[in-house]
Amino acid sequence: MPTATFLPGYRKAVVPSGTTILDAARAAGLPMNVVCGGQGKCGKCLVFIKDGTVSFDIEDCRRFFSNNEIASGACLACRATIVGDVRVEVPAESLIQEQKILVEIPGMKEVPLKPAVWKYEVHLTPPSLDDTTPDLARLLEGIEGQEGPPPNRIYAPLEVLCYLPQVLRRSGWHVTGTVALVPGGYRLLNVDEGDTTGRLYGAAVDLGTTTVVAYIRSLTDGRVLATASNYNRQISCGEDILSRVNFARKSGLSRLQQLAAESINESLKSASDAGGIDLEEIFEVVIAGNTVMTHLLLGIDPSYMIAEPYIPVVRRMLSTAAGRIGIAAHRNAGVYTFPAVSNFIGGDIIADILASGMADRDEVSLMVDIGTNFEAVLG
Repeated sequence: MPTATFLPGYRKAVVPSGTTILDAARAAGLPMNVVCGGQGKCGKCLVFIKDGTVSFDIEDCRRFFSNNEIASGACLACRATIVGDVRVEVPAESLIQEQKILVEIPGMKEVPLKPAVWKYEVHLTPPSLDDTTPDLARLLEGIEGQEGPPPNRIYAPLEVLCYLPQVLRRSGWHVTGTVALVPGGYRLLNVDEGDTTGRLYGAAVDLGTTTVVAYIRSLTDGRVLATASNYNRQISCGEDILSRVNFARKSGLSRLQQLAAESINESLKSASDAGGIDLEEIFEVVIAGNTVMTHLLLGIDPSYMIAEPYIPVVRRMLSTAAGRIGIAAHRNAGVYTFPAVSNFIGGDIIADILASGMADRDEVSLMVDIGTNFEAVLG
């Protein structure tokens, strides 16, 4: 297979013949600026072919580039396909440029700590011939004794049951059970040896069209322990919502879902490193984003929101396990997305209303969100 070498950094990618330079650049880890999502309409993905075999329509390039640029090997990365080994120069303006991302918010309303997940430390009596209570029942009764939910309300997944007997016996029957409130009851997420009640964390994520910000918070005392931000990697598939939905319609939905998860994980990893936190001890993740971003994160087809009558698949709050959508937290951690009002008024606006406290004030207030879309809320 051909090798594409990208200058000036000499990043390389081995790709099948017929791959676009844009896809090869993505494989090499280059954040190309593709406003139109790779449809050849914006002219932002300018590259220069230095040597090698590439196929593209020169006449099509004349819409964007001068004769001198074309003579120097200019072409659109999204429209040029690799035939053999090639060396490509990528100008700085063709890459996503670094910008300052706001993460500190002065005057933020204090929010009461009310997590949907708890840890219970229990010291259990070992079984005997006189007490043959099953391991799970013994654990759940111990949790109830620590003011936890009743055993008949707690669902225990198979994967927890598979390692439960070993953990109980290795620990000398001193364990910590992690229980989460879920639709319809409670779920046993994890069982640790010894006392781990002090290591219980949650993450709040702002999933924006351009940027992602993550906050990691202690779910025992409410402190914000670390914050991190980065770009939404979906930019490589289109700068705006419309471009990304069109990309999804062309068999790109799974790629956009993966990029959304990777973007969140990058922030979570940076924040966890800064706070000295194990990602496996994050048991609750709450994500706010606009309606399209929420659909893309969960792998739900957003195609019908950009054509009349503009219908989303769902507007309600949704929850799933982190492991199901590739979020870097405990695999059983609950991931919750904010509900939307409509396809244009998303969960990010609902989160803004709650965070600002405007719904609790008697006086008239106005909130304006100037982003990819423009929203105004009168309180």
